[in-house]
Amino acid sequence: MKNIKSLVLTSLVILSLVIYPIFVPVTIVRAQVPREDTLVVSSGWQPEIFNPFSGSPCWGTWLMYPSLYMYSFVSDELIPYLAESYRWIDIYTLEIKIRDAAKWSDGTPITADDVKYTLEAGKRLGSPWAGVWDYLERVDVVDSKTVRLVTSAAKLNTFTFLQILYYPPIVPKHRWEVLEKQYGSKLPTDFTDRDPKAIVTGGPYRMKEYSEGETALYERDDNWWGKTIFGLPAPKYILHKKYASNELAAAAFEKGELDLASHFFVNIWEMWTVKGKARGTYLKNPPYYLGSDHALLVINWKEPLISSDLRRAIAFAIDYERLTRVAQCGYSIKSSPSMVKWGMYEKWMDKELVEKYGYYYDPNKAKQILDAAGIKDTNGNGIREIGGKDLRLKIEVPMGWTDWMDMCNIIAENLKAVGIDVKPEFPDFSVWADKIDKGDFDMVIFWSVGGGVDHPWNIFRYTLDPRLDRPWGGNIAGYTKTDAMPLIDQAAKLNPEKDFIQLKQIYSELQRIALTDLPVIVMFEKPLWYEYGEDYWVGFPNEENKRWFAGMYTESWPNNLPMLFYIAKKGQKSIVPEWIENTKFPVSKLFKDWAVAPTVEQRRIEEIGETLRSLSGALSSISSQLSSAVSELSSAVSEVKAASKSTVESINSINNLLMVQIVLTIIVLLAVIFLIVRKK
Repeated sequence: MKNIKSLVLTSLVILSLVIYPIFVPVTIVRAQVPREDTLVVSSGWQPEIFNPFSGSPCWGTWLMYPSLYMYSFVSDELIPYLAESYRWIDIYTLEIKIRDAAKWSDGTPITADDVKYTLEAGKRLGSPWAGVWDYLERVDVVDSKTVRLVTSAAKLNTFTFLQILYYPPIVPKHRWEVLEKQYGSKLPTDFTDRDPKAIVTGGPYRMKEYSEGETALYERDDNWWGKTIFGLPAPKYILHKKYASNELAAAAFEKGELDLASHFFVNIWEMWTVKGKARGTYLKNPPYYLGSDHALLVINWKEPLISSDLRRAIAFAIDYERLTRVAQCGYSIKSSPSMVKWGMYEKWMDKELVEKYGYYYDPNKAKQILDAAGIKDTNGNGIREIGGKDLRLKIEVPMGWTDWMDMCNIIAENLKAVGIDVKPEFPDFSVWADKIDKGDFDMVIFWSVGGGVDHPWNIFRYTLDPRLDRPWGGNIAGYTKTDAMPLIDQAAKLNPEKDFIQLKQIYSELQRIALTDLPVIVMFEKPLWYEYGEDYWVGFPNEENKRWFAGMYTESWPNNLPMLFYIAKKGQKSIVPEWIENTKFPVSKLFKDWAVAPTVEQRRIEEIGETLRSLSGALSSISSQLSSAVSELSSAVSEVKAASKSTVESINSINNLLMVQIVLTIIVLLAVIFLIVRKK
């Protein structure tokens, strides 16, 4: 009977384990935490690597580490995080004061040495932020809470230098220098940092645990150093879930199992317009998403594709509206041919040049350009010829990138209509990437750099600078002309607040080169994927409330950290903390302050002046002290003289007394002798 009971109990336990997930909407790793306290997120498919030095860490890794500032590319604003303040020492030196309260999760203070180590280790290890050293000369530690970022005349880059303020996240030196000695140059690739107990963080969340290939759970650190400055973020837990496909993620999002996502969901608007779900994207109406970087059609800079006429004809042959409406579900808008992003960056667009050299969908114009260039179908097979050969090309994107595969098919169809034979091919990602590395392609769809402190300088450098080693660092097309190089270098040293007119002229010339040479064709602004559900949490940023927003991708943190402070549980009121509104400031302020910073020579003159003023003060003090000392010495001499006179008189008195005493003594002795003699 006892065995039967035991068997029954065991069976019930096993059965409960089997059916439990059916009735629980979200299974959170191995630890069950309250759903109402948990923000559930899905963004990306990175492996379970929580090492911030890795080239592709898991989502949430950078959430655990603080940056000096937080930056929003949407509003072009900064918020102090680790930094308490900044000041320009001179035009090449930016000094940062670190908050006194800042500590690592093990209680160790966060110091200037941590900032210096993070930047220098990134350079040694080839980490994602190693590139900042193209614009950074050195990092100086002034004291434990003061660090200076130093560039030089040779390395000065007005835009990229400032990115150090929010990139990279800062790591604890006392932990990572030990790991660096252990792993050496293989630290970014061989160390996963999967032990939650070993991770030393400086952000408001720590990794609680993870389930390989599925989830990572982060728990709020209620002893976080920033609690007294910022308060604590609303979610007690943040769960990042992975799904095998966008379709599965979309189903979970619709059911309310996901609160936040950054995926491609087909016909997202149906969730609220048709199904009545409490779902949203940043924009309420089409295109529903903010634009991020550009989607580029990259035409290899080689014969016969080097022909500017052929490139221009291809640009006019593409149906951009169909690309965005069909392949992208209407989630994006056509890019400006200038390559400058819309919105706050339009001040840099040369609209007259766009009017003169820009392109749009006009297949008849494409045919006219080809005919005028002598690129014609002479043998009647429907394919134009160039250099005596049929114009047969390939366009390639990785297998599985379904929206891009659709774009390839549309572009191939468009080009065939004007007499260019294009064959879409979809190799594995590794094969595709290797072909781009080697320059072994005709056309590919690629991405560009997006907006930010350094836009539009970044996009011109990315596409027009032949010094860059394609593809991942830029110059994907293998562009060889050098006309843009001096302009790119000159622009990098200008201040957009102080040198606006000069910089705009340079940008206009760069736009002219881009529009006439066409190393790439900018097609549309890629959507910044961001979806939110309000079944459990409310107050997410959107175009109506215009709250702080910096994206949801892996690299969006800790820049997007403020969002976690103003979302609220459903049924509670969402309030934006005062520190967000009171401490944020536009990047233009940083440029304005930089514009009045002294040159190195002026700073040295000022330092010499300060030294002379200090020396003058010291000499004045010494002079005053000497005068006082002389006066005191004079008084002392007078006192000594007076004392000496008194002493002489005293000595004379003493001498007289001694003479009397001697005489009396002699008399006494003579009397004694007289008595002795008489007695005998």
